[in-house]
Amino acid sequence: MNRIERFHVESSDGVRIAVRTYGDPLRLPLVLSNGIGCTEVFWARFIEALSERHYLVEWSMRGHYDSSEAEREDAYRVQDHATDLEAVCAQLGLQRAVFVGFSLGVMVQLEHYRRFPERHLGMVHISGTPSDPFASLAGVPGGGQRLLSLMRFGHRHPELSRWVMRWGLQPRWAIAAGKLMGFIEGQCPTQSCASYLSRLSRFEPRPYLQTMLGMAAYDGRALLEQVKVPSLVVAGTNDNMAPVAVMRELYQRLPVAEWILVQGASHTILLSYGERIAGDVDDFLRRRAFDSARRS
Repeated sequence: MNRIERFHVESSDGVRIAVRTYGDPLRLPLVLSNGIGCTEVFWARFIEALSERHYLVEWSMRGHYDSSEAEREDAYRVQDHATDLEAVCAQLGLQRAVFVGFSLGVMVQLEHYRRFPERHLGMVHISGTPSDPFASLAGVPGGGQRLLSLMRFGHRHPELSRWVMRWGLQPRWAIAAGKLMGFIEGQCPTQSCASYLSRLSRFEPRPYLQTMLGMAAYDGRALLEQVKVPSLVVAGTNDNMAPVAVMRELYQRLPVAEWILVQGASHTILLSYGERIAGDVDDFLRRRAFDSARRS
């Protein structure tokens, strides 16, 4: 892998956003936006496959891991994360880039496009919905509303939430439960999954729950027809968080889009199929000639 740099960028309200860059900054930039609770572990295989040919920028959402928390409890909306994304782009001087979002990152980059379309050469949407992802959670009618009620309860009782996350996300049983419920693929690399869950179990619940509530409140569907840049939509056949039907609607409403369906993939799609998705993305980038568009 090419050189790695780590630093912080200050957003408009003073929140410090942790950023990691990989590769040569003179190459085509790909800006990677995470899902809720995700770390660079999710992108490891994707980054390994592409950092020799592209400049990759990966950042942590506010309140996540090495990024600082917001002072206001209501400052975890999708719009706030999109403001942070712009702060990252501005600090790095990225005039134009390809934006690659996973889960929550899909919402964030759509909102960023609404405000700053001139920065976007193209977009890749991986297992992420443009609106409330809990509405169709696991295909269970009313399941999303029950989950939102639990999130609000957890926000009112942070000590209980902290205990639940510390113990409920311990890898030794969380991986087995995730596979049983279809949220984790059977072939998901155990070490990578355990590393992710171990860090998530120590997550501070307030920003996590506030971000989840912000996702539930966001609706970016009206933006889809306005996206004029080429887009690639990547879905997993077994993804309960971003079901195929919802992802296909996202694809169909984008004016210039391509579609990839990964057989057997669930919501840990990047952990299990990161290299394969990187190859699909690289092919998409070559065919769309984004490098030449950036130089023009």
